[in-house]
Amino acid sequence: MPMTAFSLTITSPILAIPVSRVAPLVRITLEVDGHPQRQGYIALSPLHPEYWVAMDVQSFIGRTGLLRCDSEDDTAPDLGCIRSCNVLPDSESLYHERLRPRFHFTAKRGWLNDPNGLIYHEGVWHLFFQHNPYGVEWNNMHWGHATSRDLVHWEEQSCALYPWTQANEHCFSGSAVVDHRNTSGFGQNNPPPMIACFTDTGAGESIAYSLDQGKTFSLWEGNPVVRSLGRDPKVFWHEETEQWCMAVYSETDNSQYIAFYTSPDLRNWIFQSRIEGYFECPELFPLPVDGNPNDIRWVLYAADARYVIGQFDGKQFVPEHEGKHQLFWGHYYAAQTFNDAPDGRRIQIGWARGIPFPEMPFNQMMTFPTEMRLRTTPDGIRMIAEPVKEIANLYEELVVHDALDVHPGSPVAMALPPKQLDFEFRILAGTSKTVTLGIGATTLKWDVHAGVLGDIPVPKDPKELHLRLLLDRPSLEVFVNQGEAALVLPVESSWPIDTLCCVSTGGVTQLVDIKGYTLGSAHSVFR
Repeated sequence: MPMTAFSLTITSPILAIPVSRVAPLVRITLEVDGHPQRQGYIALSPLHPEYWVAMDVQSFIGRTGLLRCDSEDDTAPDLGCIRSCNVLPDSESLYHERLRPRFHFTAKRGWLNDPNGLIYHEGVWHLFFQHNPYGVEWNNMHWGHATSRDLVHWEEQSCALYPWTQANEHCFSGSAVVDHRNTSGFGQNNPPPMIACFTDTGAGESIAYSLDQGKTFSLWEGNPVVRSLGRDPKVFWHEETEQWCMAVYSETDNSQYIAFYTSPDLRNWIFQSRIEGYFECPELFPLPVDGNPNDIRWVLYAADARYVIGQFDGKQFVPEHEGKHQLFWGHYYAAQTFNDAPDGRRIQIGWARGIPFPEMPFNQMMTFPTEMRLRTTPDGIRMIAEPVKEIANLYEELVVHDALDVHPGSPVAMALPPKQLDFEFRILAGTSKTVTLGIGATTLKWDVHAGVLGDIPVPKDPKELHLRLLLDRPSLEVFVNQGEAALVLPVESSWPIDTLCCVSTGGVTQLVDIKGYTLGSAHSVFR
């Protein structure tokens, strides 16, 4: 008879659980002092585990817990395979996996998607994220948590929000703020409270507060603070009106929109206005035009990253143009920017949705952080994105290559160092009709006459493109013309990729100013 419930004294920071993709999901619950504290649907595999996942029990060390499985029939898996330990049994493989990105954030184990609660506070960048710590598919939505002091080297922390025990259902996406003025009343002198604003799928838009700089959160008993049919609240302090603002996706039977609310204290919210035609994960922030602090515009967008420039008075957003612009293309979704970034910087991270990680004990990745600016162009004011300057903290060897001439019918293969890379070059198309780049099995075609790079519109005249490529396993990020467009693509799963191929039709193409750096790993195990 399998053991489907047993009592244990918690002596170590984790419970290690063996899992397999092919095992059926069972609901496993840890009760402490008679109350559920951890819960998840887990593909428990006592006999043939593919990998191990961790149930974090650090805060319960020294206490007695009851571990149980909801299924109590003869086919239920045996919970006796779950181990109390300091590290996972297969921890020696951690960050050495074949497809583990070296400088993009991924969870140690399990699934991730939307970046949540991005906040900078006292020298630390906090990245919260949608996370299933118990499997590589979407499920069990927690708020994962990682921290960094340079936007490059990330350290994964314990989960911040837990479904069913810290929420009625899943802890869906949202944002975070530091309540420097203690308007919420949650603070106890220092440090000021950090407030997570998220969608609790069983209640509405809810808040939780942390008095230890994001390590642990307590739910406010007055939740939800906003009831709606939407999700994904973006909350920030609006200095001009001295109030909190919330942009949140909502919907009716025939309408999808972003609703705007205001609050003096993060607890009580008043609806102010709405703008039609947007889907989930809204984002709203101000930026100076061409760096001029006296010329400020606001940028509004949702998960698809198609944005509008306009004005926001704390209650209503007014667009300054028709339609939407697009900056990010490809596998890019649900981006969010950091609240309270220093020096007026606006730093963004997105979810590189759909980059495949076959047979890995983790799934999905974040894009590399970018700095957002507004630039005046011949077509008007546009937002640009470039990799944050801190990428230089990973630079190792300088890579310089002579200019290359690519003749029609004579493809050129340029050798690349067999490592992750940040490199750039200019393409001079001349009379060429098309220029196709190949990196591994991934191709990127510039139709010179049509003025498109893949699906991205690019200038037709002059016939020149500047490309900056961030190459990591198993992804490629492309920045066009100093950040006027950005593209995220998967690359083939074999590694290393050591060749860039170029094919030209209709004329001679030149690759010039080829330079860059190999990159070290952002993971401490490789430093």
